Amino acid sequence: MSKKKAIGIGLLAVITTLSLVACGKEPTSNPSSSSSPAAKELEPATISLFYSSAPPKVKLEESEYGKQILSKLKVTLNTEYVSKDASTREGVLVSSNDYPDLIIPQSNSQENSGLGLFLKAKALIPLDDLIEKYGKNIKKWYPGNELDKYKKDGKLYTLPLQPGYENPSTVGSGYWIQEAVLKDAGWPKIKTFDEYFALLEKYRAKYPQIGGKDTIGYSFQSEGYKFDWLTNQGAYLSGYRDDGGFMIDVNGKKATAKQVAGSDVQKQHMQKMNEYFSKGLVDQEGFVDKIDQWKAKMSSGRVLGYYGGTTEMGSINDALTKQGLDDRRFVYIPLVFKDGIQEKYWGSVVPNVNAGIGISKSAKNPERIMQFLDGLMSEEIMTLRQWGVKDVDYTIGSDGKNTVTPEQIELYRDADKRNAKGFPSYNLFPQIPSSKTFSNGSVYSISLTKEYISTNFTNSDKEYLKAYGYTYFSDAFKKQDSPYGAAYTVNITGDSDAGKANTKRNDIVRTYIPKMLLAKPADFNKIWDEYVAKLKDANMKPLEDYISNAITKRLEEGRQTD
Repeated sequence: MSKKKAIGIGLLAVITTLSLVACGKEPTSNPSSSSSPAAKELEPATISLFYSSAPPKVKLEESEYGKQILSKLKVTLNTEYVSKDASTREGVLVSSNDYPDLIIPQSNSQENSGLGLFLKAKALIPLDDLIEKYGKNIKKWYPGNELDKYKKDGKLYTLPLQPGYENPSTVGSGYWIQEAVLKDAGWPKIKTFDEYFALLEKYRAKYPQIGGKDTIGYSFQSEGYKFDWLTNQGAYLSGYRDDGGFMIDVNGKKATAKQVAGSDVQKQHMQKMNEYFSKGLVDQEGFVDKIDQWKAKMSSGRVLGYYGGTTEMGSINDALTKQGLDDRRFVYIPLVFKDGIQEKYWGSVVPNVNAGIGISKSAKNPERIMQFLDGLMSEEIMTLRQWGVKDVDYTIGSDGKNTVTPEQIELYRDADKRNAKGFPSYNLFPQIPSSKTFSNGSVYSISLTKEYISTNFTNSDKEYLKAYGYTYFSDAFKKQDSPYGAAYTVNITGDSDAGKANTKRNDIVRTYIPKMLLAKPADFNKIWDEYVAKLKDANMKPLEDYISNAITKRLEEGRQTD
């Protein structure tokens, strides 16, 4: 995934995405009997909140369970939502030096907006002492030094909103292929890039048209950050993880970053792509299609393969099923250049340390506000936030864990009913990492249960999973966590030597990659040599050194983020 993608997700994703936060089993750090503070222990309080994004369809204060939560915690919540131009509103707040009690800024660490702006203005107070005194639930979910990664200059100013979401059935990206192609070939185990394209080529020759239109062996996108998915595949095929435009080699606590652009592995990949393009196997319109055109093409059933993330693939697969093209749904697999290379497509999701909620210096009673935040993280209220009400939204299984019946799954799938209860809006507040479970061993969300996940599988999906002996699509991959997170999360300022080199590199790559793909095979090496010469003249050393030092610092400090 590119850095632009990470930025693009932003805080707008908090409402819709974080309702899926899940937990893996880690009994040693789970609250065993944590509950909400008794009402008699709390004085009624009115708390103001600034949220730098548009409101959910049903606000917490207006939702069925949201009202219950606020009543239990004896809080009246006054929230200001910013529907557009959050940066301007944040700037006005900072200029006024008068803040609401709680602030959820944009998840941006730069000093001109978002969290970085509020930290520079010293608008947020440190939470460390307040948590020590009033944060019993917070400390149970985040024991020891688990909150250290969210600290700035040695102090904690926000509680996490995006601590890392792990869905056992989902991998970030991979090589997509139609289930029909695999079935037609007898469900082969595909490991290499060449095997993959040989399979696509064979199927395309056998079925030159699908739905009355020419079959496309392999498609790609080139809009925005998705251009990087075309340019960086050589690194993934060589066993490197997704670090944007870099390949990171680690030796102990020292990291060395080399750019993918101009590398031997990029040449190997692009030369193969040029060969397949010249054969007509690769989509001839990949550089001109807009995203809607590409999605329509993918949803037609005539595209056999693609490399990329999961963002659009869910809706594409749904569209295929609705058209009666269930067997043309896509699944993803990991590929390498040659057998024996260990793929690294799947690792734990790195928490967004800049997405958080903090107490402002204008708050008159920060102690009471911390009691509110801690109460929101009690097991009783966390269960209500993510599971709902027992025997209504979920049941207790024979193993003592939370589970859902088919009827409850359908209830959860009803977006209007889910919104009315307030599930998405709860996630304006602190979240729990996916490594945690509730005291009864339950995962953190309905949507992360086997029962719920399996209902998403169609007949064709089930046939694929059975053929390979998988429970989830992710079983095709080997999970390997990164000790340093991802290089694409390193902040590079545009006016620095590294930033200037980064801009030059991106411009050169954007210019030459299309030339390489579209060229006659006989002209490929000439274009490649011109490309490498341009990169050399642009001097990429400041950029590589900057990334190397940033990742080395993370390794030395045991952090996955800056």
